[in-house]
Amino acid sequence: MFCRITFGGSICWFGRFLLKDLFRKTHYPVRFNRKKQQVHVYQVSGEVITVPWSDIFFTTSKQRISYCIVGHLLAEDKETVLNTFSFGYVGQRAELSLYWEFIRCYMEEDCLEELAETVLFCPPVEKRKEGYIAGLQRLMQIDSRADWFLLVLNLPFALIESIARYIAMQTSKIPQWPQEVIDACAVEPNDPINVGAENNEPHRWRTVLANETQEAYDAKNQRLKSANQKIKEKLDAKYGGKI
Repeated sequence: MFCRITFGGSICWFGRFLLKDLFRKTHYPVRFNRKKQQVHVYQVSGEVITVPWSDIFFTTSKQRISYCIVGHLLAEDKETVLNTFSFGYVGQRAELSLYWEFIRCYMEEDCLEELAETVLFCPPVEKRKEGYIAGLQRLMQIDSRADWFLLVLNLPFALIESIARYIAMQTSKIPQWPQEVIDACAVEPNDPINVGAENNEPHRWRTVLANETQEAYDAKNQRLKSANQKIKEKLDAKYGGKI
């Protein structure tokens, strides 16, 4: 009897895994159109919606022990939720606050060059599927050398999850934006800002394992400190230090 229950539970878990992660989309992107003040959302259903930035009610949603940012589209009564989409980023409130401020500043403030300096890594998933190594690195990344012991303990689980992640990626399709969205978000030929996976710094494993050289670590932090200070000065000048 116990074996039957265990087997049945395994079948249910595997079936849920197949339905939730396999044969879907590799990811469900959101595009922010600063010039037109629009947001393009690729939904789980496969439908692509375009909504004005000002019409979206942004908030946080509890995800067990963490949170994610979601956008609600409201009815005219401003209470009934007609549609909801997620940014796909999960973390604690402090992390989400920084993540949200980056998005808000991109859409509303005049500090694009400084924001570009705060982007240290772009996942290599534009127009291609995530490779096995890239997925494994995402699962293994730690913040400091003090986490090495935990990394060793979690390594077997990360390896197992990385295989499932890779299978899910290989059986899923890359989301394709409609041509009208591509045209609306076309980058100007003379745009001086170029942020993408092709510009990621080399030696990715050093960053993943928190084992960068002191020189590289100091340079990265100085870059972030300088960019954030410039953003703060611009916002203080605009809002009188009230933001």
